[in-house]
Amino acid sequence: MAGGPSRRPKLIRPSIYEIRKKSWFSNTKHIYNSAGVLVYAKEQPKRMDGIVHFKQADSPTVLWEIPAFRKRSLNEVDGHSALSHLTSPLDPPGPAPPSRPTRLLRPIVNHFDNQMYQRPASFPLQKDHNRMVVVTKHFRWLTFKFFFMWNHEEYYWKTNIALRCFRCMRRANHQVVAEFHRNIWFGLTQGHLSVYGGRRMTPQFKEFLMVSFINIFEQLVDHQVESFGWCSHTDDRPCRDQNMLYEILDPRTTTLGNDVGSVNPRILAQRTVT
Repeated sequence: MAGGPSRRPKLIRPSIYEIRKKSWFSNTKHIYNSAGVLVYAKEQPKRMDGIVHFKQADSPTVLWEIPAFRKRSLNEVDGHSALSHLTSPLDPPGPAPPSRPTRLLRPIVNHFDNQMYQRPASFPLQKDHNRMVVVTKHFRWLTFKFFFMWNHEEYYWKTNIALRCFRCMRRANHQVVAEFHRNIWFGLTQGHLSVYGGRRMTPQFKEFLMVSFINIFEQLVDHQVESFGWCSHTDDRPCRDQNMLYEILDPRTTTLGNDVGSVNPRILAQRTVT
């Protein structure tokens, strides 16, 4: 029709909506229109798969519940931790079906984690039950622990693979008895050793802590690289045995017969390097 109004189709402008979230931790999306009016609130369900859940058990240790991880690989066999938890096959919980051969429920304890050192202690002032000092080395979650007994009480030296802080703790109440903080900026052996006093801190026990720390520190420094599968020397001589027994206390380095409560300075000079 000539001269009449044009019959163009009316343009429908699309509605512009804005999606907001109250916070990063909120799983509810609030949808607003262009006028700023709340139109819809959508609550998205949480994806529970692949999320690590933490539960506090009766013990102070935290239990990890991971669906794709075999929980029994975190258990301990006879007090020793399972080192092959990373390479263990992923089995469903419960007994194995009879259609396939039955696998071991727990990995076999290898010799690297089951090491014990026994030697009669050179402390004549102690009673008969302290003649034998047993030190057991444990390695779990990048942490080294050296357990030993003293006067019917269990103690342990604890450190990680960084070898920066050493703590000797009483296992009954996890009370710190002695600690050594290494200053990594001033050499390998630069640091400060603190021994806390108490009625249990006799001169004999203090000397034992100092001697045991020096031996533990030297052994860890020498075997820190070799224990993880690397070799520190370049010549053709064979690598040192990784399953060696860590000598924690050497009677030849004590001076109880001469000066009670002191450490022989020969300890620092006689470095047992083979």
